[in-house]
Amino acid sequence: MNKTVISILVIVFAVAAVYFIFWNNSADPSSSDGLESDDGAAATDGSSSGLVRVGGNAVYMADQRPGVTLKATLVHLEKPGYVVIHENLDGAAGDIVGHSDIIAAGEHNNIPVTMTKEFIPGTLLFAMLHTDDGDGEWQSARDIALAGTSGNIIMMRFMIDINAPENPVVNF
Repeated sequence: MNKTVISILVIVFAVAAVYFIFWNNSADPSSSDGLESDDGAAATDGSSSGLVRVGGNAVYMADQRPGVTLKATLVHLEKPGYVVIHENLDGAAGDIVGHSDIIAAGEHNNIPVTMTKEFIPGTLLFAMLHTDDGDGEWQSARDIALAGTSGNIIMMRFMIDINAPENPVVNF
């Protein structure tokens, strides 16, 4: 009887350990802080290694220090556009609270983004790519969010963090 109980406990613990290891190593791309490209894929980042751009439009916004000017760490656009910052609305992009000046097509680092106010540490925000309608001036009603080939809006979330690096370098 003792051998049977011990065998069952060993099996239960082994199954629980395998489940725990699998669950902790599963990645949910929608919750990762990483590069968002026009296919909606995300590559998590801790440094510049491991970033992969698929398609012509991508944005990476490292966590930012508090301030009224943030910096989009890495932007790649097929056509001119903007980095637009949205507030968090129950885990989704809400109201617009900042935007960059127009960005030319191509790859760019540390693009300044002017905010409407300074956010406190711990605030979750969203960086989203918007296309320019051709006039070269930001207009939220006409410069619409860019969607990737899968139909997903190209955006990523980031945090305001007092300990965030000031000018991280990220390259493809």
